[in-house]
Amino acid sequence: MFPNLSQLKFALQFPKLTTQQRLSAWMILSFFILLGERYASVSQHAKDDDRNDKTHQRIHEQDSIRIVKLEIENREQQQEIRTLWRERTEDMKTVTNKQESK
Repeated sequence: MFPNLSQLKFALQFPKLTTQQRLSAWMILSFFILLGERYASVSQHAKDDDRNDKTHQRIHEQDSIRIVKLEIENREQQQEIRTLWRERTEDMKTVTNKQESK
């Protein structure tokens, strides 16, 4: 964005300066205004990037926690299934043994 007309009028208000000096002052003022806007824009992008990085890191940590919880739950379910299978197999052996003994 280029400096506006009011900034040019401000630079032209100094009667002791020549027109060339006033225009030079306006150009210098314009340069610093543009530089400041650019710096502000870059700073905002850096802040946004940091915020996005922190958000992604937090999401990754939450996903890792969910994965660990699911793995623990899966192990518990597998252990429960093994226990039930073992009990069923033992019951079947018992039934088979009783039938053979008759």
